[in-house]
Amino acid sequence: MPARDRDKSLLLCAAGVLWVIGLAFGLRASLNYENAPAAPGQAPAHWPVESKIQRGFGVPTLVVMAHPHCPCTRATLGELAVLMARVQKRVNAVVVFVVPNGVPEKWEETDLWRNAAQIPGVRVLKDVGGKEAAVLARSLPAKRCSMARTEHCSLAAA
Repeated sequence: MPARDRDKSLLLCAAGVLWVIGLAFGLRASLNYENAPAAPGQAPAHWPVESKIQRGFGVPTLVVMAHPHCPCTRATLGELAVLMARVQKRVNAVVVFVVPNGVPEKWEETDLWRNAAQIPGVRVLKDVGGKEAAVLARSLPAKRCSMARTEHCSLAAA
């Protein structure tokens, strides 16, 4: 094999090895980022007086704002079911389905509503017009409130 061809082969091999190493480091960095815990949130010092959601006294209150027609809600409810099985009666959990104004009656009563209602220890409420979502959004630090919008659903606190 001529020296020139051998040099090309070595260079190509070295480039391939460096590419694989770079790919491995990039994948590792991506996985570390995706699996890193978020910064802990700060719970409000006081429950909002305007809220219609009853707090659990002596236990933390977990509020899940949900869209009754969003496929993302299914995954959220699955995680909530796992959590509630672990914590048993140590958390007051409420799933609030946001119902936009002008939708047909019982629009929110989907299989997701029924799934949420079947989770032990969870109360299910409806929030017509997103009023409760707005009350809670005003009481939380801005970084903890967000608007979720996908091609399937839209949920926002005004």
